[in-house]
Amino acid sequence: MYNYQPILEKYGICCEVLPPPPPAFLSKMIYLIKILYKAKKNDIVYIQKKIFKKLFFFVLHKINKNIIFDFDDALFAKPTIVPADQFDTHLVRNRLNYILRRSKTVVVGNNFLKNYVTPKNPNVYIIPTPVRLHKLLDHRNTSDKTVIGWIGRHENLLYVGHLQQVFADLNRKYKDRFILKIICDEPLNLEDVIVINKRWSLEEELADLSEIDIGIMPLGSDDWSKGKCAFKILQYMSMGIPVVASPIGMNKEVITHGVNGYLAQTEEEWIIYISRLINDNNLRKSLGYSGKQLVISNYTYEATAPLLFKVLAQCVRD
Repeated sequence: MYNYQPILEKYGICCEVLPPPPPAFLSKMIYLIKILYKAKKNDIVYIQKKIFKKLFFFVLHKINKNIIFDFDDALFAKPTIVPADQFDTHLVRNRLNYILRRSKTVVVGNNFLKNYVTPKNPNVYIIPTPVRLHKLLDHRNTSDKTVIGWIGRHENLLYVGHLQQVFADLNRKYKDRFILKIICDEPLNLEDVIVINKRWSLEEELADLSEIDIGIMPLGSDDWSKGKCAFKILQYMSMGIPVVASPIGMNKEVITHGVNGYLAQTEEEWIIYISRLINDNNLRKSLGYSGKQLVISNYTYEATAPLLFKVLAQCVRD
């Protein structure tokens, strides 16, 4: 939302963002009071992914009925890494569905999420999760090795771990011709694979991504994975990096197989497509260029801001 602020101001919309508070109880109480106070002063309350308790949302809705709820993850599904006994699916869905039914408008990141929302609230719109325009730079790996890269949070590292055999086979095939680079808040260690772990930081994210030759986004087949909005893929594409990804959820909408990336289902397919890109630098450039043009056209803040403006304007008119 911070990235949308200056763009929306050009449309005459003033935005005030309230970031999440520190975990202390008093800070949370002050934060909730501030939300209610701001809700009374502003035309629209735009909630991004925060599932409030029913009582608070009831009060908030009484103060301002122009509420837009926005989410780009399958909040209703158990995260893949979380044990079943640590995620109360009934409680989470009960609160989320309460919010969805009473929000004036719902914004989601892909069709899978829209299909979940529609029976509860037909006033739902898809706005893809965008990347920042200033990130549209070409990658510039100066190493003599092909760098296969992954960026993300530690809870999603398990998907890369599922490809251990793929990387072990690639390592036997290409020996020292490639390395695996992980940009994350926690390291990943794989047997028989050279892994460079780089701790993620906002300041160095761009430089770290620029060293990647092939970006990957493996996923599972559960609802949590299907709710993903292909943000990693868009980050890679925005820098002209070719991608190989699982054919799950929005990945299939963003990637045109063989044109701007590859979709790999089986271990054999992962090996085939990564090998193809390791062996052919011109192919990497071609797929990377196509992906970059797609991002410029459809997935920057400048491209999605008009969609958001229409949603905001309609919310006020209705």
